[in-house]
Amino acid sequence: MTAWVIDLDGVVWRGAATVQGAPEAVAELRAAGVPLAFVTNSAARSAAEVAD
Repeated sequence: MTAWVIDLDGVVWRGAATVQGAPEAVAELRAAGVPLAFVTNSAARSAAEVAD
């Protein structure tokens, strides 16, 4: 099975805004049972904020 590693900053969100289509794409991958891992090198948000 293929897993996806998805960068958060600039891919799922940009600043405080969600990137258009990102939530739907993540939902489709989850519905298809694709394992997902989310990563970021941004220190703008705490680990707790990212987890929310």
